[in-house]
Amino acid sequence: MDAEDIYKNSCATCHGGNMDDGSAPSLNDVGSRLSEEEIKDIIINGTDGGMPPGLATAEESAVLAEWLAEME
Repeated sequence: MDAEDIYKNSCATCHGGNMDDGSAPSLNDVGSRLSEEEIKDIIINGTDGGMPPGLATAEESAVLAEWLAEME
């Protein structure tokens, strides 16, 4: 399971193809702001008034969180 493919299919619509050119917050430096566990929690549970929950499976969420946590 490739994190970039999951991102393109589940996240790029809102966060943009470059992770900073969409309607949702930039993810380019998300690893410097949030831990891997915090990122995974947001992917699974969404945020109040922002990102909806359930956009990725638990397995996809883990792969995405690990990859995004490296973005600093």
